[in-house]
Amino acid sequence: HDALTILLQGNWSGNYSGGTSPGKWNGSVAILQQWGKDMSKPVKYAQCWVYAGVTCTVLRCLGIPARVITNFNSAHDTDGNLIIDQYYDESGKSLDKGRDRKS
Repeated sequence: HDALTILLQGNWSGNYSGGTSPGKWNGSVAILQQWGKDMSKPVKYAQCWVYAGVTCTVLRCLGIPARVITNFNSAHDTDGNLIIDQYYDESGKSLDKGRDRKS
């Protein structure tokens, strides 16, 4: 296990029974307090922004300067090749082409 797996349990299923929806967290303090009560179990549930926020908080507590960088629209690798396929024509217009492209 890595440290974040022990601290947080990821969940992208949409079913968050038995835990807290990742979108309901509004800071790292509640997550770290919940984990501090029982360090044998990860806090349920996290997604990328929750992992990023908690990591940033822990690093800052250790005196390591850190910040979270985010984006407006994430790309998801739907065919498992670790490449996000986005195609453009010669004028820069986005083409509706590629398996990773959502319609």
